[in-house]
Amino acid sequence: MSRIRTNTVSLGISFFVTAFLALVQYKIITTSMAQDRVGVWSALFAMGALLGTFTEMGLPQVIVRYGARYDAQSRLARIRPLTVFALKAHLAAAAVMVLLLAFLGPVVAQWFGGQGVSRWVVLLAYLALASGTLRALNNAAFRGLRRMGWVAGLEILFSCLLTLGYWLFRDGLDVATLLAVFWGCSLAVALLGMGVIRRLLAALHAPVEAVSGSSVLAEIRDYWQGAAAAGIFLIAIESVDKLLVAGLLSFQTTAVFQVASRLALFPRRLLYVPMQVINPEITHKWESGRRDELRADLELFVKLMLGLGLCLVVPLAVFAKTLILLVSTEEYLAGAPVLWVFAAVVPLLTLYQPLVLFLRAVGHVWHAFVADAGWLVIYLALGSALTVPFGLVGFVAGQLVASVLVLAYTLWAFHRLALPRPAVGFFVRRALLAVAVWAPAAGLGALLPARPPLWQAAVLI
Repeated sequence: MSRIRTNTVSLGISFFVTAFLALVQYKIITTSMAQDRVGVWSALFAMGALLGTFTEMGLPQVIVRYGARYDAQSRLARIRPLTVFALKAHLAAAAVMVLLLAFLGPVVAQWFGGQGVSRWVVLLAYLALASGTLRALNNAAFRGLRRMGWVAGLEILFSCLLTLGYWLFRDGLDVATLLAVFWGCSLAVALLGMGVIRRLLAALHAPVEAVSGSSVLAEIRDYWQGAAAAGIFLIAIESVDKLLVAGLLSFQTTAVFQVASRLALFPRRLLYVPMQVINPEITHKWESGRRDELRADLELFVKLMLGLGLCLVVPLAVFAKTLILLVSTEEYLAGAPVLWVFAAVVPLLTLYQPLVLFLRAVGHVWHAFVADAGWLVIYLALGSALTVPFGLVGFVAGQLVASVLVLAYTLWAFHRLALPRPAVGFFVRRALLAVAVWAPAAGLGALLPARPPLWQAAVLI
């Protein structure tokens, strides 16, 4: 329990520090660049992330799963060959992607309609996000070994460097500069992390084992196939929607969507902290044969996640307008209704995401993939259909329907696989509770001015 507490505290501190710095970063960006340029940057960043999924290939999730497994089985010597294999696979795929973009970059750039985007800017967007994969591989190794303190420290360092870089170039900030600063800071932290993980394995007395890449591949192949497919969709969840909004609406609207979605991402990232901690713990118990404990663990985890989620939803909904002004300008206040819909999705995520995490942690990666892919397809398809009559709010509303349907699917998957989980009524009651908490919070947020008096804000807090 002390390890779980330490890991949770470490990642919690990391979240709050990086979240604060992200607010500073967005304030610098939105006050230094025109709204349409912020929209272009958002779309390029999303495109780079999407292209990066094809070269990341779910490898971080493989390292987390098998790192925890090797730890449970006292086979630490296998971790080094696994991380080396993952790094080589990513770099080979990245080299192919760079060549493709060097030739096809102009075609991709045409989608931006003469917004000052060239093939080299498209390539820079990919390289910036691909450097994030290197950090993700390092973090996955630390997570698999359940050493979250290093994850926290390296991510705080990255956020500090990134904020400093944006601030130093604030007077001449443009899309290319944003991407270049991100690339340089991310690559520097990734290289540092590689050295740290090497020293950590030596400190754990993990002997160097001569294992061929084919041997590693044979062991991870089945899980990797599902993790690669799921990894593409996991990143696409945070990327494809911005590209779709840019195509359906405008770059100004994309900028509004970027700010609203970024604010909504804060509670989701905070909820991801305990999920990062519990994921290798579930794998460790499952591989150690302590499976009877998992039903109670899952029920308690869902309760804690929902409680934390509701605590985050209330201030997000009540102070939506104020938060938007905090990180941007009045041009972005149209994102307040979008943020209220995002807030309604958060409690539903706390109900089904622990189930998806459990499926992935115990090896049922394809069922987890269907859940993630199904959520994305339903969200984008329904959201696109609702964009014409309801605009950006209609687009985001697709997440509500997708979350309900995926919750139903994961409950069915647990029943079919005979996995331990709470009863269906447990989830229904908590979904109703979430509605009862969110609705008045969103209603109050609609009534409050964007800049409420300090005494009102203090009372509501």
